[in-house]
Formats: sequence, C-alpha cells, structure tokens
Amino acid sequence: MLSRTLAGARTVLVVAPLATLFCLFFGGLIGLVSGYYRGLTDEIVMRFVDVLLSLPVIVAAIVVVSALRTHTQGSAVAQTAVVILVIGVLFTPSVARTVRAAAVSETESEYVMAARLRGEGTLYCVFRSKPNTDSAPSRTLIPRQVEHRFRRQAEHRFRRQAEHFPGPAAESLGGC
Repeated sequence: MLSRTLAGARTVLVVAPLATLFCLFFGGLIGLVSGYYRGLTDEIVMRFVDVLLSLPVIVAAIVVVSALRTHTQGSAVAQTAVVILVIGVLFTPSVARTVRAAAVSETESEYVMAARLRGEGTLYCVFRSKPNTDSAPSRTLIPRQVEHRFRRQAEHRFRRQAEHFPGPAAESLGGC
C-alpha cells in the first residue's frame, strides 16, 4: 500500500516544488519591480496582474491544460512541464501583489530615501541599504519586508483577539 502511495505521489513531489519556485521567483520579481519603480510601470504591470487574479483558477487550469494536452500527447515530461507552468502562472499574481505591497512600504522608509538622496543606484537601495538598527548585517530589503509583514499581521491578530476576550492578555497590551 505504501509503495502505491509513493508511486502516485511521485508526480506531485515534482510538480508542487517546481510550480512553487516558479511563482515565488516570477511573482517576487514582478512585485519588486512594480513596487520599487511605481508610476506607469506599476499601473501596467498591476493591471495585468489584476486580469490574472480575476480568472477562476480551477477553470483556467483545466482549460489551458486540456488545450495544450493535444500538442503534448506523446511526452509525459512535456505534460508535466505544462502543468507546472499553468500552476505557476496562475498563482504568481498573489505573490506579486504581496511582494509589491511590502516593497512599496519599504521604499518609503527613511533609509531608502536617504540612499536615493546620496545618489545610490537601484540595486544598492534594494539589496544593500539597511536602517540604522542593531540588526544583523546580512539582512537585506527582502527578508526585512517579509519579517515586518509577518510581525504586523501577528500583532493585528493578537489585538483583534484581545478585543473579543477581555482579561489579563488585553490588559497587558497597555497603550498599544
């Protein structure tokens, strides 16, 4: 029974990580470019992302995979690649939106503005610029924005739960 399960999961264990890497890489790239440059670039890219987000994922995946299946009938590798690309493309917009929001909030930070005023280039602002804190020197813009986003969501959830359940936890918030 275990061998049948492992044999059936073989395809999933290939498709899932590759589709995830695809959507994280391209979604992150799209979100960073759009969030950092803003303006017309942001408007054009985000309207395209909005179009992809408006598609029902299951229906779009079924239509595209069945349409491309006729072109890749003989090859199992080509069919797997089609599935990876379809899943990756359909889930890229949500990653792009999340990364864009974090990039926009981070580019409005004082230390990024100071780096721009010093005449630093885009790559320096994105990867090397850091706030004057006691954080580890290896941290860059991308890990900081993800960490900041998780902390804000956790604080927001804690405060929301504390409102519904008054008690010692709500009192410990003090002036927050």
